[in-house]
Amino acid sequence: MRIKELKFLHKKKEMLNRELYRRHLQVAQEWGRWWDVIHESILQKINTEMERKYKIMDDKIKKTYTEPSTQTKDRHKLLPKSSQQY
Repeated sequence: MRIKELKFLHKKKEMLNRELYRRHLQVAQEWGRWWDVIHESILQKINTEMERKYKIMDDKIKKTYTEPSTQTKDRHKLLPKSSQQY
């Protein structure tokens, strides 16, 4: 990557982090003491969903490595030599 791209992405990340922080403070002020409960619930649901998705991806990867593909078996079949040559 070029340095300009990295600088741009870094600034974008900083901007998004600041915006997220501002929103977090705004919601915390709006919901008061309930925000901690709401925030924990959101994080728990996200983590559960991410664990499920990563498990599915891991299972697919494991399946790919453990099962030999049928394409490679069929592709390497040798045919018997015929008595006639071209």
